[in-house]
Amino acid sequence: MVSIADIAEAVGLSIGTVSQVLGRQDTRYSERTRRRVHETAQRLGYRPNAMAKALGRGRSSAVGVMFADLTGSYANDILASALPVLEAAGFHTLIGVNYWNPEREKQELETFLERRLEGILALPLDGQLANYHLVQEAGVSLVFMCDWLEGIPADVVAMDGYDAGLKITRHLLDRGHRRMAILGVDNQSEQLRARQAGIRSALAEAGITPDPALVRFSRTSDPESVMTLTREFLALAEPPTAILASVDAVALEVQEVVCKLPLERRPAVAGIGGLPMSGHGMISLTTVAEPLAEIGRRAAELLLKRIGKKRGACRQDLLRGELAVRDSTTSHPWKGGV
Repeated sequence: MVSIADIAEAVGLSIGTVSQVLGRQDTRYSERTRRRVHETAQRLGYRPNAMAKALGRGRSSAVGVMFADLTGSYANDILASALPVLEAAGFHTLIGVNYWNPEREKQELETFLERRLEGILALPLDGQLANYHLVQEAGVSLVFMCDWLEGIPADVVAMDGYDAGLKITRHLLDRGHRRMAILGVDNQSEQLRARQAGIRSALAEAGITPDPALVRFSRTSDPESVMTLTREFLALAEPPTAILASVDAVALEVQEVVCKLPLERRPAVAGIGGLPMSGHGMISLTTVAEPLAEIGRRAAELLLKRIGKKRGACRQDLLRGELAVRDSTTSHPWKGGV
């Protein structure tokens, strides 16, 4: 591959001079010098680096996408719909992963800023406002996906967590469950708070006050914590007839425990999120599926609009999730009338 150094050697000029001539229209150099450089570049088959050329104009023609991790399919589903939108507009994409670590999230965002990216799509970690204040202080366009941070004025595209909480709880109520355990996680993001609010509202509609012994929170990304709490629910003198988890990943760990029980002792299990494995025939988890592809597409479109026009009121698009009813709430002893 031909480099700027190759061209500089061929025309007898410095690398800096050749870079400046190729990077912009620069009147400091004579027409003869500019012509020599461009003709030599063409003869040698030089192809400019798009990123370097953009940086020479003060723009990167690139955006960043921040994820907590790349497990499951949520990152893939979002990228599969967001990338075509961004690429059609001429943008490259850099991926950042923080692995649920706030300090790593900060480092990844700082790397984005150092590279002078024009916008960032982010699924933010709970409570890390300082990390995203850095982004906005730098004047970089920002759109939150799937979750958001109160106190950071940015566009948001996410599932309507309140609606999801209502849907899944009403489904269990319609199946006859009146004593259900609610199992959340200690990562109480805005999305998870909305889901919990929807669950409480549906129970209140039914005139049910949750038993405090049946409302617990597991440690984030700790399967053993989920299993321990599930066993505690089942050991109660009056165990729940259903266990509702605020995220599918927790519900799947609950199923690991209850599937070992005799059929007559198994509670119904439901989650929220719609992980691909939830629909597997041997798992068959009832859930509310997060519309990830639509979130990715809309978030990318909003980011492009924000890059083109930085001012304007922030927009929050909350999309309805789809209830998927499966065996985990229909193939168990409690068919209604509990």
